[in-house]
Amino acid sequence: MNKHLRKYCGPLLALLLTFPLPVAPQSPPVNEIILGASRITVQITPGHLALPRSAVMQWIRRCAEAVSRYYGHFPTNRATIRVMPTSGSGFGFATTDSEGDRGVIVIPLGENTTQRQLDNDWVLTHEMVHLAFPLVYPRDRWLVEGMATYIEPLARMKAGYIGRERIWQDLVKGLPQGLPAAGDRGLNNTQDWGRIYWGGALYCLMADLEIRRMTANKKGLQDALQEIDSTDSDITSDVEVIDAIRIGDGAICSDCHFLEKLYEKMKDNPVKPDLDKLWKDLGVKSTNGKVTFDESAPLAATRRAIERMPAANAD
Repeated sequence: MNKHLRKYCGPLLALLLTFPLPVAPQSPPVNEIILGASRITVQITPGHLALPRSAVMQWIRRCAEAVSRYYGHFPTNRATIRVMPTSGSGFGFATTDSEGDRGVIVIPLGENTTQRQLDNDWVLTHEMVHLAFPLVYPRDRWLVEGMATYIEPLARMKAGYIGRERIWQDLVKGLPQGLPAAGDRGLNNTQDWGRIYWGGALYCLMADLEIRRMTANKKGLQDALQEIDSTDSDITSDVEVIDAIRIGDGAICSDCHFLEKLYEKMKDNPVKPDLDKLWKDLGVKSTNGKVTFDESAPLAATRRAIERMPAANAD
């Protein structure tokens, strides 16, 4: 090295050493949950959580098992759950989408979230239900959100996480938000949050009741949705909503159109059933927020059939 290089390289090297070397970004820790033929990858992105990782994993497994009980298996063969630690406690706005051949759920989780909050959570179960039906945002959004709103508490009840009172209490309180107001042009033409989520849930309840009426409680909406999920297990597919609905109808009988007729009726027209009469017929009484049941009501047997939800053996 000549004297000029020696003169300048020494100080330059010293200067460079004062700066920290770049560190390759670390991938979030990965864990997996296996349910039957399904592999759920769990990624917890960098950030602080007061709860141990084992508690987070158990929460995710519990939600996955609840959804599996409803459908007879977990809705997709491959899924990724990304938990994003945030400030505060509780759950942020979660999303469900697809990446390649897998469903992806992103759920913010407050760093101070307690075990009790995890045990009482409904958000992740709601998002997992989306994996069982073609993703159609923003088209027919009310249908997929309504299904998740209706199925989530039923799945958690089947898993023993909540009682039957909670299901009907939520429906009594929530469904009025899904009723059409003056000037309504049907569920496909609304941007109202209540109409989208609870109007879609109303569709599901009405479909469930009609199927059970026509089959003497031998089948219900669960049978139709299980068939849709087993036929279209890939949420990235281009299955049209109407085709999925027809698959569900086919699970009830060879010439059934319960789901399709109700879908066509509610998507472009305001449908406003008499909820007070419906609760009376089902034997659901709500007094000061507390629900009791009249087992002598005309549709009490139907209500009990919905609560039983006989399912195929879950993986």
